[in-house]
Amino acid sequence: MQHHGPNDKLRKIEIKVNDKGYFDFLSVYIEEELSAEEKLKNIIRFHIITYRNRRKIKNQTLFLISDQARRRARNDQGLQI
Repeated sequence: MQHHGPNDKLRKIEIKVNDKGYFDFLSVYIEEELSAEEKLKNIIRFHIITYRNRRKIKNQTLFLISDQARRRARNDQGLQI
């Protein structure tokens, strides 16, 4: 169990799920021997990691493109890098 510090803010999430969706989800977390809360935390953690990695790749790509553009501009001006 994680302990939260005095400055940690906890958020409560409530969702509505139809019976079929609920029972399917119930089957998944029981099969994986997790509580519903643990499974939901794992799902959220997965999406946060995916989001951050996508953003990191996008930023690296933008940096690479802008670096290549600067090199082309310098080469167009007859400067060597």
